[in-house]
Amino acid sequence: MEDRIANINITINNDDDFLSHFCETGKPLISTELADFIENSANDFHPNEKLSLNIYSNCITDDEKVI
Repeated sequence: MEDRIANINITINNDDDFLSHFCETGKPLISTELADFIENSANDFHPNEKLSLNIYSNCITDDEKVI
């Protein structure tokens, strides 16, 4: 069986609530709202499929682009 990659495209217009306000120091955590969006979007795909998150935004700084 050929490996498929499931793509989830996310457009962010305001990243004020992209990360949770609660996390361990140095370990950022995505917000509940973003996590819910990803989970709901991923429900359309088979659990064994690889997942690719494509994030589009005009408010991401150069420092934030590095993963």
